[in-house]
Amino acid sequence: MKRFLNLLCWTLCCGTGVAGVALAAEPAPKVVDFSADVMRPVKIADSSALSLVGHVVFYHNGAVITCDSAIRFNDRMMDCYNNVIINKDSTFIYGDRAEYNGNFNTARVFSPLVKIVDKDATLYTYNFSFNTLDNIGHYTGGGTMLQKENRLESRDGYYYADNRELIGVHDVEMKNPDYQLKSDSVSYNLDSEIARFYTRSYIWNKDDEFMTARRISIRLPTSPIS
Repeated sequence: MKRFLNLLCWTLCCGTGVAGVALAAEPAPKVVDFSADVMRPVKIADSSALSLVGHVVFYHNGAVITCDSAIRFNDRMMDCYNNVIINKDSTFIYGDRAEYNGNFNTARVFSPLVKIVDKDATLYTYNFSFNTLDNIGHYTGGGTMLQKENRLESRDGYYYADNRELIGVHDVEMKNPDYQLKSDSVSYNLDSEIARFYTRSYIWNKDDEFMTARRISIRLPTSPIS
């Protein structure tokens, strides 16, 4: 019995140690760095926050958020107001207000029309969120992307900034001077200008010729490639 109890004690201690190491190895979310011209404490309900005014800047995961004023609730939670710009690498997001949650690395941007610019492409939408860690944006309620003569519209979609890939889902339409396309799912690469449709798609060209396909790739504004 004594030997069994000693073995059980050793097992539990080792198990606790392993679990402790695993938990300790998990990195904590980074604190969101900030600066502003004026900073003052404010009372909000039964807690306090920090009011920031003038040239407000937040920095997290390599992303820079600027605005005219903000409320900083803690090290990782803040609301941004007026002339909000979120910049990560070549991606710029413009809105009237934003809520940033550093625990989830996510900015929710609000404006009558949110504008996202990446080099020569611009996306307009009504509801947009952006993860500053994995550099993925998500829009709902309708979005329109413009690049050169190409125009892509969809009800919802995702933007992968690292490889400049836009995925539109639900009621997708794409137009340029040569083609008009309709589908329910499309991925469009802003560098190659290749659109790939993965569901039943309908295509019209400038001569009013029509075709349909289950899967098709098109390099815009030229011709189908597969």
